[in-house]
Amino acid sequence: MCPKYVKYYLLLLLFPLTVTAGEITLKTASLVAVNFMQEMKILSGNPDRTYPVINSHSHININGSPGFYVFNFKNNGFIIVSDNENCYPVAGFSFDGKFDPLNIPPVCASWMENYQADPLPSSGAMNEIWDHYTLSPVFPSNHRIRSA
Repeated sequence: MCPKYVKYYLLLLLFPLTVTAGEITLKTASLVAVNFMQEMKILSGNPDRTYPVINSHSHININGSPGFYVFNFKNNGFIIVSDNENCYPVAGFSFDGKFDPLNIPPVCASWMENYQADPLPSSGAMNEIWDHYTLSPVFPSNHRIRSA
């Protein structure tokens, strides 16, 4: 039988694993951002085949809920990537304009909070979508696309 303090020590060691499960790193999110935008360029017939270059990024949390990575691209456009692997990777994107994380309209903030508030249970299908955008090179997929 384990002494009582050993059980508590093991619990403390395992607790961070449960807290961080499902979180997406900046490196993974940036790979998703670039690969998704490249795929969208191909699918839209955009003649500009240059690989998207990230100009700036930020991480947004709305009211303590899981957050988003926002990437603005050098030439134009932005993408919003979930930081939770149980949510669809791309919450929104645009080929035009920039996204200002310091000036989020209340309606957009509410939408972002609700998007992350009820993540899907981990599934093979969701893992497949994340895997598609984290592998290089990216080729167009048949996954449903949400655009801003």
